[in-house]
Amino acid sequence: MPTPLPLLVGLLFASPLAAANEPCTHLLTEADTIVAQRDRDALVGVTRGEALLAELPDAQGGCPVAAAMLNAAVGSNLHILGRNAEALVRFRTALDWLAGTDASAAQWATVHRGAGLALADSEDYTGALDAYLASLDHSQRAGDALEAAKTAGNIGNLYNNLGELDASQRFHEQALAGFREVGHEPGVAGSLINLGSVAAKRALAAEREGDAETARAQNQRLHDLNQEALALFTRLGNERGIAYAASNVGLALDRLGDPAAALPFHERALAIRAAVGDLHGEIYSRVTLAGSALALNQPARAAAHLDAAEALLPDDAETVGLLLEIVRKRVAVAEARGDFREALAQQREVTRLQDEQASRGHAERVAEIQARFDSDSQVREIELLRSAGEIQALQLQRQRLWLGVVVLASILLAVLAAVSVRRLRLGHRVARELERVARTDTVTGLANRRAVLERLDLELERARRTGQPLALVMADVDHFKAINDRHGHDAGDAVLVAIGDRLTATLRSQDTLARWGGEEFLLLLPATGLDAGLAIAERLRRAIASAPFPVADGAEALTLTQGVAVARPGMTAQALIKAADQALYEGKRRGRDLVVAAATG
Repeated sequence: MPTPLPLLVGLLFASPLAAANEPCTHLLTEADTIVAQRDRDALVGVTRGEALLAELPDAQGGCPVAAAMLNAAVGSNLHILGRNAEALVRFRTALDWLAGTDASAAQWATVHRGAGLALADSEDYTGALDAYLASLDHSQRAGDALEAAKTAGNIGNLYNNLGELDASQRFHEQALAGFREVGHEPGVAGSLINLGSVAAKRALAAEREGDAETARAQNQRLHDLNQEALALFTRLGNERGIAYAASNVGLALDRLGDPAAALPFHERALAIRAAVGDLHGEIYSRVTLAGSALALNQPARAAAHLDAAEALLPDDAETVGLLLEIVRKRVAVAEARGDFREALAQQREVTRLQDEQASRGHAERVAEIQARFDSDSQVREIELLRSAGEIQALQLQRQRLWLGVVVLASILLAVLAAVSVRRLRLGHRVARELERVARTDTVTGLANRRAVLERLDLELERARRTGQPLALVMADVDHFKAINDRHGHDAGDAVLVAIGDRLTATLRSQDTLARWGGEEFLLLLPATGLDAGLAIAERLRRAIASAPFPVADGAEALTLTQGVAVARPGMTAQALIKAADQALYEGKRRGRDLVVAAATG
């Protein structure tokens, strides 16, 4: 059964208005209205925003901030419709319009946060983190506790996606405290939902460990938090919030063993999500309704919901995770019908989708983000979130502006002093270790994609200065998927480690070996021309083929196909990688276990 969707707090609220010229003020007001439309009918919001933008192609020069916020408002609604690629174009356009203007820090924060939400939904967690931290920075500059609380909630959701539940709960509790401090009820309700999502994942972890008592307590917490949020959203008339809370109450009741009581909550959530155009929410509701139907011994009804959910999957988004949830439910439907042949076929599809997810390098991206965000900058961000809450409290006491500025400066100086002390205590050793983890592949211990790309940029610059050649090898282990299929992913990981060790032993000290993703490796060979690069690659090919690799129940013989490319004057890193990759593909086409030189010219 899927875990509840965390509520994307950041864009539930209207974008802040800054001072503007009178002709532009109404456009900023319209932008706020369009953002709010996403909770009622996102398609209407897109249509209204695009119409306003089309009417004033010349007015953007006079009202660039308004043009930016209108683009961001359209992006907010596109995000709800599941059209994340289009949404990102709008947010980037908004950032371009804000550049060089007197836009408020709060407006910058709003646009960055919107981009972060779309990136997170597209599973670009690195980009999402960058956007959230930019939003947090602008919120801190503005001394805006409300904006800081929104971003804290978004960062909490990112940690939730990464499975870092303690960090996720910490940030959501900070967001909840910030929203309560300023009396922002929509934010309070959203934070309650997000804390419920953390409780739901804790319940699943407890179930896996056989701790039924803890699992039930966490599922009850999921229920209670979302009931409180549902009451708040109902009073506020926030339809999308009602849908999230109702769906999660239903999920809690399913887990607590009362699917009949859960059914009306799921049906209410589905009806609202379909009405407001919340595509991902509608898919999720269909999947959870399928789970309730199975619990009530209604496999035909469950299958109908899964068919409808799969039909809604967008073509232009990252859909592997959504499809995986659907197919897992199809396994259960087939078993409920007694059709074990179909259950086996669907289980094979689950395995295929899991392999596809793994090949995209999610684990590497997760390790990179965790290392970056857990570095010493985390201390500053947490402390400044707290200071932002203190600043807002002072503002709510209606002190005079000059006194507020003085107090703000004092607080920030105190916080920075505290941060400095904590950084000294942590020491440089911790920072160096975190930096190492951020550049290391979690399976093989080799350099990861981020590290080798940084090294490649440096080596290209060195080659440009010195005139020395630079070779790049893209290597792929032939038919590696069969190892995972026959022996399991743990055995596959062990073989990848052994391959990395054997390749490292064959290379020179100045060479760099990295895991590029899946069973692909990237080799960076400084001061190496084409002939030498081909010779090194041939040695690597023979090293892999020279002896089989041990697995639990025997040994597996493997081969390596490689593409070799040499940098030409003015060649970019991307172009060099592409040339090596095309040569690798040609080697695969010719029959594998080959070394192929990239085409020149």
